[in-house]
Amino acid sequence: LPTVQAATNCAAVTEIPPALCDTLLALYNSTGGANWTNKMGWNKTNTPCSWNGIYCGGGNNVIVINLGSNNLKGSLPKLSALTGLWHLELSVNQLTGTIPDLSKLTSLRELHFGGNQLTGTIPDLSKLTSLRVLALWGNQLTGTIPDLSKLTSLQTLYLQSNQLTGAIPDLSKLTSLQF
Repeated sequence: LPTVQAATNCAAVTEIPPALCDTLLALYNSTGGANWTNKMGWNKTNTPCSWNGIYCGGGNNVIVINLGSNNLKGSLPKLSALTGLWHLELSVNQLTGTIPDLSKLTSLRELHFGGNQLTGTIPDLSKLTSLRVLALWGNQLTGTIPDLSKLTSLQTLYLQSNQLTGAIPDLSKLTSLQF
């Protein structure tokens, strides 16, 4: 008889706080995790730090989510519990809907959402002052580019192939900007 693995029980997870586990499972469920290209460990074990694309560190924190080109389909859930996250890679999937509020992800250094079907406006990112890479290319984002002047660590900015309108904001304070 085949062995059936029980679903993840976030209350039993000891590697990371339950709220982080719950957020990861919300991501899995809202983006069709059962149909991902690589879903190794997801919603099968109580060790989320061993799940495909998840890297933990920094005192029981999820610091990297790397699920680019992994057949994620659907909208993004609230990600506000991931306050220790450094790198969020969800490019080249089939994500839809709007970009959720990311203002609590103040440790974030790289944000990769390019090559999806995200809509709506670019949210306020002014609290993400550690951000070095902002890649939102190839979506269906509309409206104007928000004020990015507080993102003084920003080195790479990719916004092409969207439906953005209006003037490009003053980028002169982004002295680290290279691309």
